[in-house]
Amino acid sequence: MQIKVKAEELEMKIEDETYIVTVRDWGDAIRGYFTIGKTFYMADLCFVLDRMMPEVMIFEADDDGNALTGEELYAAWPKTINFRSLLECIEEFIYSVKEAWGTGNEG
Repeated sequence: MQIKVKAEELEMKIEDETYIVTVRDWGDAIRGYFTIGKTFYMADLCFVLDRMMPEVMIFEADDDGNALTGEELYAAWPKTINFRSLLECIEEFIYSVKEAWGTGNEG
């Protein structure tokens, strides 16, 4: 079996800060890895058979990109599975973190 993983490093400018998101297309899922402050996160976008719809879940992750716990910090249900949908959810999550932290630089 041969598996191809396509990866891209993207810059997201949100207000006055730049966030680097490494996006990987695994074929059946798209994952994004990014940092807010000193905390590393993994966003997973895939099709959920139970719900028959795409779902994005964001978890705090270790340095290898593995979720630290099974508890998601964010969940959303975009209409399509593509990079844009994933990045829009990551942007929404970053705004919520910045709002909760006040500046987004803590962590």
